[in-house]
Amino acid sequence: MQQTKACGIIIFRNSPRQYLLVEQSFSGLWNFPKGHVNDGETECETAFREVKEETGLAVKLIDGFRETISYDESNDCHKTVVMFLGKPIHMNVCIPKDEISNYAWLPYEDALKKIKFNNSRNVLKKAEKFISNLH
Repeated sequence: MQQTKACGIIIFRNSPRQYLLVEQSFSGLWNFPKGHVNDGETECETAFREVKEETGLAVKLIDGFRETISYDESNDCHKTVVMFLGKPIHMNVCIPKDEISNYAWLPYEDALKKIKFNNSRNVLKKAEKFISNLH
């Protein structure tokens, strides 16, 4: 079975707390900015690159949060996704229309409803709990 790996960042801002979701152009699905690891990249390098490519944002990671999702993408491909947690350094979102069709800053409950896949919702729940324990 083929193995693939992707990395991304759950991006949030406070006052009030909102999460950044992007809508994939090819599927219409809403999720966190993430993408495939290139040869020679670390997980963090991939996550930073993908966030920059999909949102234009530079992000500062929150120490101590790293969650992994694993699932079968097809009968012959197993995918692992590593998600980090971060805050934007600036707020100037700029999406590439060929890959991302839209973005939204959403409160926790609205973000949960917008995300289709349970594994992504579960990671958001862990992120919300992690952030709540920081304060």
